[in-house]
Amino acid sequence: MKNWIHKQQKNLRIWIAACSLAVVTMLAVGCVHAVGDKKITDANLIDQIKPGSSTKADVRRIMGAPLKTTFTDNNEEVWDYAYTRSQVRGTSFIPYVGLVAGGADSNTATLTVRFTTDGIVKNVGTGSMKGGGGGVQDLGR
Repeated sequence: MKNWIHKQQKNLRIWIAACSLAVVTMLAVGCVHAVGDKKITDANLIDQIKPGSSTKADVRRIMGAPLKTTFTDNNEEVWDYAYTRSQVRGTSFIPYVGLVAGGADSNTATLTVRFTTDGIVKNVGTGSMKGGGGGVQDLGR
């Protein structure tokens, strides 16, 4: 009987160690998801787009195809680009704790290029947003 108890204690220690390792791994890694092209966050590439001289072809070569194309009232074309990176918080994977402290954090970068009716860059604008959601700590955001 004593050997059986000793064996069960040893198995329990191994199981606890394996679960602890799994939790630490999940906390460290989380899940990452990205949408869009990260190159719109590269200031060196954005600096290559010159208002007054760069053309639509130049912008397409540097940044690729836009996510969205719209037109202003005076028929100027506007290209919008976006890149979003979201990461699930490691606490999301902890039973019960994840219900209140889990969620995800996200960062979004935007790039907007406006062209004249002749197809020359008129303006270049960038922006960024940070946010999170899914946990109690996000209720006041």
